[in-house]
Amino acid sequence: MIDFESLELTEDPGVRIVRREEGLVEYQTIDGERWVIRGQCSACGSCEVGVTGGDTYQIWTGVPVGQPGACLDSRYGTRLDIPVRPEISSTPGCTLSGEYISGN
Repeated sequence: MIDFESLELTEDPGVRIVRREEGLVEYQTIDGERWVIRGQCSACGSCEVGVTGGDTYQIWTGVPVGQPGACLDSRYGTRLDIPVRPEISSTPGCTLSGEYISGN
C-alpha cells in the first residue's frame, strides 16, 4: 500500500490522489481503497441537483442542467480536487466514468 500521508490532498481529508494524468485521476482512501476516474468534468451540474447542507458554492449559469457548463464552482481554481466515486457514471449527463481497483 502507498503511504497515504505522502499523497496529494483533496477536499475530502480521508481521500488522496495517487496519480493524475490527462483524463485520469487515481484516488486512495486512508483505509487503502482505490479507484480511478476517467474523463473531464463538463460542469453539467447533474450531480449537484439535490445537494443539501453546509455552504454551497454552485453558480448556476442558466444552461439547462445536464448540459456542459450548467454549474460552476465559485471556488474553482482555489479549491482542492473534489473526489468522486465510480458511481458518478450513473448520474444523467455525466461525462466521467471509473472503476474500483482490486487488490487493496
